[in-house]
Amino acid sequence: MKTGNLKIRALTCPHCAGEIEKILIAQSGVRRAAARTGNPGGAEVQYEESRVTLEQLVGVLRSQGYDAEIGGYSAGGAP
Repeated sequence: MKTGNLKIRALTCPHCAGEIEKILIAQSGVRRAAARTGNPGGAEVQYEESRVTLEQLVGVLRSQGYDAEIGGYSAGGAP
């Protein structure tokens, strides 16, 4: 199990943060996802690297219209 960080620009709505968590958790290999609002906002993802990569998760979020990239979020909430 690995933990990764994603930066998501213009994530200002708590509803959108919840939607991002749902999208990430629905992916095979993702165990946990916690998103936070901000500009940039972000998500911390716990995942099985043998089943999914951070690059794939960024691709899924981008396909849903979110401006995402690897990095930027920490467990403490600071970018």
